[in-house]
Amino acid sequence: MPDRLVRSSDRAVRIALDGLDDGDVAQLARGLIEARLAPALVRRLHAYTRGHPLYLRTVLAEVPVDTLRDEAFERWPVPRSLQVGIRAQVDRLPRESVELQEAMAVLGTRVPLATAARLAALEDPARALGPALAVGLAQWWPAEPQSPVELVHALQRDAVYDAIGPERRRTLHASAAALVGTAAAWTHRVAAATGADPQLADELEQSGTYEASNGRNALAATRLLWASALSEHRDDRERRLLTACAQSLLTMQPVTAAKLRPQVEDCTPGPLRSCVLGVMDMTAGRFPSGEALLNEAWRSALAEPGADWVAVLAGTFLANIMLRNGRGAETVKIARRTLAIGDLDPATTDFTRAVLATGRLWDRGPRAALRDVAHQLDTLATRGVLRLFLGELASARADLATVARRDRQGAGSKLGSLTLSLMSVVDYLDGDWNGSESATDRALAIAAAQDQRIGDSAARFAAVCVQAGRGQWDAADEHVELLSQLTQALGSPVEIVYSSPAAATPAQARADRPAMLRALEPLLDRATRTEGDGIRLRFKPFWLWQQSVLGEALTGTGQLAVAARALRDLHEGYDAGAVTIPLWVGSRARAAPFTGRHGELAAVATRGCWTGWPRPPGTSASSGPPESSRRPASASRPCTGCFVLCRPASTRSRLRNARRSARRSACSPVRPPTGTSSAWPASRCRPRRRWSSRCCAWSTTCSGWTASRPTRSRSSHAACTPTPSA
Repeated sequence: MPDRLVRSSDRAVRIALDGLDDGDVAQLARGLIEARLAPALVRRLHAYTRGHPLYLRTVLAEVPVDTLRDEAFERWPVPRSLQVGIRAQVDRLPRESVELQEAMAVLGTRVPLATAARLAALEDPARALGPALAVGLAQWWPAEPQSPVELVHALQRDAVYDAIGPERRRTLHASAAALVGTAAAWTHRVAAATGADPQLADELEQSGTYEASNGRNALAATRLLWASALSEHRDDRERRLLTACAQSLLTMQPVTAAKLRPQVEDCTPGPLRSCVLGVMDMTAGRFPSGEALLNEAWRSALAEPGADWVAVLAGTFLANIMLRNGRGAETVKIARRTLAIGDLDPATTDFTRAVLATGRLWDRGPRAALRDVAHQLDTLATRGVLRLFLGELASARADLATVARRDRQGAGSKLGSLTLSLMSVVDYLDGDWNGSESATDRALAIAAAQDQRIGDSAARFAAVCVQAGRGQWDAADEHVELLSQLTQALGSPVEIVYSSPAAATPAQARADRPAMLRALEPLLDRATRTEGDGIRLRFKPFWLWQQSVLGEALTGTGQLAVAARALRDLHEGYDAGAVTIPLWVGSRARAAPFTGRHGELAAVATRGCWTGWPRPPGTSASSGPPESSRRPASASRPCTGCFVLCRPASTRSRLRNARRSARRSACSPVRPPTGTSSAWPASRCRPRRRWSSRCCAWSTTCSGWTASRPTRSRSSHAACTPTPSA
C-alpha cells in the first residue's frame, strides 16, 4: 500500500541512498563491539558488505572478532540469518539463473558475461542474467567492453558459493582454472585437487620461491602452504610448511604462522625449525627462549653447506631480538654479517638495514645512526624515527607520512604499525593532539589485529601525553598501567624507554616532581655512577625527552647540583637547529639562579632554541633572569615566571601569539634576546590564524601566583602549564 501510494503521487520523490563509507563502518563497529578494528579490516568489512547497514550489523554480531581479524580466512563464514534470506532469493530464480550465479560465485570477481556463461555452460547468458538483476543479486555493466558481471555483495557471493555441492564445486573450479589468468588459476587448481598432487605441489613451491625472491612474502607463504598440503612425502611437506611459516613471519604479522605452531613442533629438528620457533617466541614476547632458538639456528646454518638462506633468516631475526634487548653493538654486528651473506630479497634487505641503523642508535645515538639509513621503505621509516629522536619534527613527519602513505597503497612495510605509533608521537610534539589521538587508535588497532604483544608502546605513550595534557587522568593512568604490565611481562628496554616517560607525564602535569623522579628510575644508570658525576640515562632513544624531564624532576626535588649536571649534559648533547622538548626550559632556568650557570643557559639559547625571561629593556640574555623572577624570600622552591621556546625560524606572528599568551597568563611580554633579531627575517614571516605549538609559552608559579591555561591554544604544548602555588 505505501509503495502504491508513492507511485501514484506526482509529488513523491524517490531518494537513492548509498551504503556507509569507511568512516561510518568504523563508527558503527565501535558501537557494536569492544575490540579495536584495524584500518585494513574496516576497509575489508566495507568491501564485503558494500556499506549495507543490515549486512554490516549482522556480520559484526554473528562472526567472532578473532575470525574477522584472521587474515588466513579468505572468505568469512556467512551469518546464518543472512544465508537463509539470500538462499530464499536464489531458490525462487530459474535454474539457468542459479547456474550463472554459481559460476560467478566460483570466479569470485568481476568477469566478462561470456566467461561466466562459458563456465556455467549456458547458451543464452542474457536470459539467465535477467532474473538475477531483477532481484538485486547481480550487477551488469553493459556499456563496457565484454559486458562484465558480478554478484552485488561479497556476502551474497559467499552464500551462493556455500550452497554449491562438493562435486559441482570441484568441477567448476577445474574448468575455471583454464578461463582465468595464471595468478588466479592457482586458487582454482588447488580447490579442484582431491588429494596429494606432487606435480602441482612442485609448481606451487617454484611459484612461492619466485614470489619470495621479489619480496612478496605473504603471497609466497600462501603458495608454499598449499604446496605443503599437496605434498606426498613427509620431508617435502615439512620443508614447505617451515618455509611458508618463515615467509609469513617476514611480514611481521605473526597471526597466521602462530596457528601452525603445533605442526611446526612436529617437524624434524633442524636449523629452519629452530629459526621458525624462535621467531614465534620473539613475536609472542618470550625473548629468552626466542634468542636461544635463533642463536642455535644461526650457528647451525652458518656451519651447514647450502643453508645460507636459513642463516640469513635467523640472522635477521636474531639481530631484531638483540635490538629488543637493547644490545645495540651486538645488533650491528649480526645485522652486518647477515647483509654480507646476501641471499635476501630487496624488502628484507631494507628491513635488515633498518635494524642495523636502529642498533647503532642504541649503541651510539641517533646522529651516528643516520649514516646507515637509505631511502627505501623501512630505512626511510627508521630515518623518520631518528629525526624524531633528534627533535627534527618537520623532517620526521615527512619521512613517516611518506611511509604510511606508501603502506596504505600496498607497499607492505614491515614497520607499518611502528611507523604509525611514532607518527602519533610526532603529532603530539607538533601540537596536533587530535591527529595524535587518531594515529594512536589506528596503531593500537593494528597491534591488536596482529595479536602482537610488542610494538604498541610508542602509541600508548603518545596517548598518555595527550590525555594527561587534557586532564583526562583516568584514561592516562589506564594506559600507564597497561604499559607497566607490558614492561613487566617482556622486560624489554624498548618498553622501558616509553613506559617510564609515560608514567612521568601525568606526574609532570600534576606538578608532582617526586613522582616524576620515581617514574624515571628504570631509565637511570646508577650502577656506573662515581662521586661527582651526575645521574646518567641508560638508553639513547628519546634521550632529549628523558634528559629534559630528568632535569625538571631533579630541580623540583631540590637536587640542584645533580640537576645542574643533568642540564649541562643536555646542553652538550643538544643538536643545533633541532626542536627540543619544551619541558627542559623551566628546569634549566630554575637551576640557573642557584648554580651561577646563566652563561650556559644563554649558550643553549643561541644554539637553536631561545629562552627568554620577562626582563626590562636593555638587559642581556647572559645576565640571567631578572630580579622579578628570582626566588622570593617567601617561596619554598625555585620559580621562574614565564618563558618562551621558539625555533630559530620562528616568525613574528608566532612571537605575537606568545606575547598574547603571556598577557592572558598575567605575565610580562617577552622580548627577543640581544643580538638575535636576525633569527626572524621578514621574508620568512607568514601570518598564521591559529596558535603554533612551535612557539610555546611555558609558565610556573612565582610567590604564590598560579598560571592559567590560555583558552585559544591549539594544544597544551602552546599553553601555560599550571602548577600548585608555592
